[in-house]
Amino acid sequence: MSSHRDQTSITIAKYFLPAVLLFCLASCNQNKNASAPAPESTTSTTAAATPAASGDASLPDPCKLLTKNEAEAVLGEPVRDPEPNSLGGNRICDFKTVTVHGGVLPYSVHIAIVREQQQVWDAGKQLYQKSDAKNMRPVAGIGEDAYFLLEDLDIFTKERYVSIGVMKSIDKPDHAKAVQDAELAVAQKVIPRMQ
Repeated sequence: MSSHRDQTSITIAKYFLPAVLLFCLASCNQNKNASAPAPESTTSTTAAATPAASGDASLPDPCKLLTKNEAEAVLGEPVRDPEPNSLGGNRICDFKTVTVHGGVLPYSVHIAIVREQQQVWDAGKQLYQKSDAKNMRPVAGIGEDAYFLLEDLDIFTKERYVSIGVMKSIDKPDHAKAVQDAELAVAQKVIPRMQ
């Protein structure tokens, strides 16, 4: 039970730490400009929020970075149509198999993309190296920087954080290797197609 709780904590930290760090960096930059008058109108606040929304809309659609046939090849069986989603400004796509395994879950390919500044990526990476180095393994040749953390492949490229997770071979002895190989195969398709 403790291992599952640790994995859940790491997963939560992995997704929310970059947002917290980005918020802190923005606050520090705002404090540097404290001598400038603060906008007071609702129009100024709305205008300030608009660039972030349009920036998020410009993220690539992960459902267009991997084809259904490629997802089937990675998972080794037929998949349903891709399922787009978003959470907290990121863009997500899930490819799930038609077959449900263990009576509970389909196999899947999960791709999430969010904007990320280099300093936020570096700070998150340092945190993981200090707190969970045994579950973090560097990966060369993909994006600008990449590593496996638990069972996900995390990639930094073009000021974007890309997380790739594959669930397959859950009851096989070579589960960890199968997942790692599948995530690398997905990354080798997805990352070169990002604009």
